[in-house]
Amino acid sequence: MVARHWHKLSEPFTGADSLVTALDEGWVMNKLLRQDAYRRSGGLVIAYFFELEREGEIVEMAVISNPYVCRLMAQSFAQTILTPS
Repeated sequence: MVARHWHKLSEPFTGADSLVTALDEGWVMNKLLRQDAYRRSGGLVIAYFFELEREGEIVEMAVISNPYVCRLMAQSFAQTILTPS
């Protein structure tokens, strides 16, 4: 497995590999905060904002949607909170 470090100040969005690394390092997904859509030159990009917690520290991680992230959410959450664009 390839570990990928992520920090909110270094990049606003990240990929599923950073989420998996965080989960492997003991972070727990508390909840899905929201889903936002962004228009980029290549089309529409969906980002999911997760609340992660470890040892009392809470962070928000914005993860770009892909099939793996969608499958992980389906296994972890029963409800998605949508925000208007």
